[in-house]
Amino acid sequence: MKSLTLYVSPAGRANGTGDAADPLPGLDAARQAARRLRAGGYDGSLTVYLRGGVYRVETAIVWGPDDSPAPGRRIRYAAYPGETPVLSGGVPLSGWRLVTAADMPEGMPANALGHVWVASLPRRQGRPVGIKALFDGEGLLERAHSPRFQSAREDTEPVAPDIPPGEEPTTYLDAHPVYRELRYREGEIRRWRTMPDVELFLTPRNPWTVNYLGLESVDEDRRVARTTLPATYPITTAYGPAHIKRFYRIENVCDYLDAPGRWVSDTESGSVYLWPRSNDGRTPPTDVVAPVLTEMLRFEGDLERGEPVRDIVIDGLTLMHGDRYQFGAGRRSVQHDWEEEDSASALVRLRGSRGVRVANCRLVDSGGSGIRLDLHAVDNEIVANEISGIGGVGVSLIGYGPGTRDENHHNRVASNHIHHVGRLWWHAAGIFVCQSGHNVICDNLIHHTPYCAIVVSGPRRSVLDPGGHRVREGARTVRREELSDAPLEQPVLLGFRHARYNTIEHNEVHDAMELLGDGNGIYVSGAGVGNVIARNYVHDISGEGTVSGIRLDDEQFHNLVAENVVHRICGAGILTKNINQIENNIIVDCYGPRQYGYLCARHRGPCYGTGMRRNILVRSPRPQKEPFWVLDDPIGFLREVSMDDNLLWDVDEPDAAHAALAELAKIGKGGRSIVADPLFRDAEAGDFRVGENSPALRLGFRPIAAWGTRT
Repeated sequence: MKSLTLYVSPAGRANGTGDAADPLPGLDAARQAARRLRAGGYDGSLTVYLRGGVYRVETAIVWGPDDSPAPGRRIRYAAYPGETPVLSGGVPLSGWRLVTAADMPEGMPANALGHVWVASLPRRQGRPVGIKALFDGEGLLERAHSPRFQSAREDTEPVAPDIPPGEEPTTYLDAHPVYRELRYREGEIRRWRTMPDVELFLTPRNPWTVNYLGLESVDEDRRVARTTLPATYPITTAYGPAHIKRFYRIENVCDYLDAPGRWVSDTESGSVYLWPRSNDGRTPPTDVVAPVLTEMLRFEGDLERGEPVRDIVIDGLTLMHGDRYQFGAGRRSVQHDWEEEDSASALVRLRGSRGVRVANCRLVDSGGSGIRLDLHAVDNEIVANEISGIGGVGVSLIGYGPGTRDENHHNRVASNHIHHVGRLWWHAAGIFVCQSGHNVICDNLIHHTPYCAIVVSGPRRSVLDPGGHRVREGARTVRREELSDAPLEQPVLLGFRHARYNTIEHNEVHDAMELLGDGNGIYVSGAGVGNVIARNYVHDISGEGTVSGIRLDDEQFHNLVAENVVHRICGAGILTKNINQIENNIIVDCYGPRQYGYLCARHRGPCYGTGMRRNILVRSPRPQKEPFWVLDDPIGFLREVSMDDNLLWDVDEPDAAHAALAELAKIGKGGRSIVADPLFRDAEAGDFRVGENSPALRLGFRPIAAWGTRT
């Protein structure tokens, strides 16, 4: 059967035929037209072309199972060749007027007079929309915020409070003062008139997570602010390593509306105040957009009946101007509150989908995440998109919580350019895989992320343990009715960890860890077995705390890290815990003040069978150098780690490499390893290929022909 074509235009008619001369008015109108064709018996493929221009989307467009084409066919929603259709989740703000001395909002600095403009917020059902992001023609604007303050809590809190017998752990901990009360210093916090709009942005006790927390109350006598939601960890700056910088700041109060590009929203008065980035104080802003939704496109299968949305393609569209998402009470968060299970946090969401493809799109300038694959998601493709300037995760694949239900797998995330993400949620990764397996994550270029670039995650034992655990994160996602009655030892645990057999290859990662601490370029933690991290190029990673180029963290078993090039890392090159294989990698130029090592094995339980073989480790001239390896082995688990056939080279101190091997030999390690120049083709230019005469080849090193996205 011949394929049909429909046309969409911003100037289309509500009753248009969909012909080129009489286009439909928007994407949802095209979806409905396609459904009518299918219901009328049409069983061929269909192409819907969107002409160039801006389409305002104020309610999420939802495809269901009845929107799927006939088996073996596809429906493709695509940009008309040579044109740029833009889907905006915001509405332009107009009617701006300059704030005067007579109508200055409470707390606004005097220097803002003559610069700050006010307009009305968008309204829904007669009420102002409480926005958490705002945009102009240059992208995401900065919400007004205070300087960084330190918590005044002086005692060192435990990791979490003990839970009294009979209490439900997550409910008890959610209400506990260490998660809900911030002690502040004189003058930092007060009872603002706009309290429902005020938020605290903070790094709680650990440096790998940020929280946005509303204010429930402020006790000015005791200088204690109570938050509407609990923090991920105790709200304190006193606990933990001194080199990790924790802070809080106050957002969305006029007290800090003191510089160009800043704004404040006031839902009580229905107003938004803005000091434009560049403005002469006489001309009102003309390009400001306020978001009215977070999720723009959703593919919603029938999860109970097992009927996914199938075989739909989104191709070449630009999506922008979504709002920032916010965790709710009783959140079903995953590891470290980095994301929430089954949440409308992204511009595009696949929730019950099979064979859906998002390709050649631009997802830019938005307050939330880019693309989510939730719960049931099989055989989908996220290919050749650009995702940048957004508040959350670039692409996330988040399956069902720990249990037997394993329905998020065999997806492909390839050839995407993901950069400058996590601009609001600093812990957001470029690509986040949680409880999702057998996926291929390949050929992506990911850079300028505030925390990790790629994360593969699953539940740790403490999350699954029902007997008095003190871990809130992830606990509500556990499907306890599906758990075995057997003790939660490793063979049983691995059965509930579905982030297994993922292939992460040929990705290039650089300039990660720009804002937070204790993270990595590529990070795997609490995941299942069989993940392969191969032929990636990970370089120029900085940060505080334990920073690594590639890190296999707690409870990681039977994963392979091979043929990667890791270069210029402020910390460890490759770090592993438990039983994994680290083979045939090139690690060059690790540096930093905390001495983690080019190869680092840390004790977190049994390590028997771990191998670190045939790796090339090269130290360049630097004032500070990491040791070639660090074996954190307080009780002897690492005695069985194999460390054979590695090549070491210190460019300006070859004797230091010999000394490192001699130290290793004292504990019976490093057999057949050598000190020699690996003879890279051009290390200064970043060409780490080895020639035919490289001594590494005599150790069995396999030349890496290509790595990352540009080699």
